[in-house]
Amino acid sequence: MIQDKNGRSIVTMEDWAEIYSSGNRSKHWKEGRSAYSIADYVINHNGLDRICHRVEEIIQEPIKFEKVIPELEIKFDKFRQGRVHDLGIYGDNPSIFIGVESKVDEPFGQTISDSYLDSVARSISGENTKKPQRIYDLLKKQFRKPDRTVFDLRYQLLYAVSGTIAAKKKISVLYIIAFKTNLYDDLLGIDNYRDYISFMKAVNAIEQKTSRPDSVVHKMNLGRKELISIYDQIEWKF
Repeated sequence: MIQDKNGRSIVTMEDWAEIYSSGNRSKHWKEGRSAYSIADYVINHNGLDRICHRVEEIIQEPIKFEKVIPELEIKFDKFRQGRVHDLGIYGDNPSIFIGVESKVDEPFGQTISDSYLDSVARSISGENTKKPQRIYDLLKKQFRKPDRTVFDLRYQLLYAVSGTIAAKKKISVLYIIAFKTNLYDDLLGIDNYRDYISFMKAVNAIEQKTSRPDSVVHKMNLGRKELISIYDQIEWKF
């Protein structure tokens, strides 16, 4: 069921680590950090069953997972690179896509303002980047009447929701798992949670009831598509 983007089966932690064996990705494979934690969760602790049961609780339907791909890229606009999910999960009966974002205390990237200004500066310096146009298009698509405050939101969350919906399944779920490992910084974790809640408020997401502690669930409409967003915090010591 678990495979890399080339269809190679992933059964062990060593198989998963191969995805991060070269280039800039190698620095992300470290025990206690996000990439390693989601792999450990899935391979060694029945993480897929836990994710499945959690989503079933929310949508009130049984789910059958068909394909699970770490570092799954989904195109959501005309530009070169799409949204890369830490874990992409396809299911059927019902048709569902779950885009998993694994965190420890890593932030949700730059603010939209900083990301936009940095990309404009790179463009002026001669770099061939389409990022300013991408940010413009995303803001226009997701906010009917944006004001200046949207530029304080985290850019990663803006394209994460777009990249989840772009899987074009009946049910779209963005599932953020914050692993509280030995390397987890409480203050950074609080900041991340606040950034997440700020984004949910900005897109007029409606908070749903949940009986689980350290968890929030929201539903939102982006364009004509509904998205379910889950933010779970899990104690995960090693």
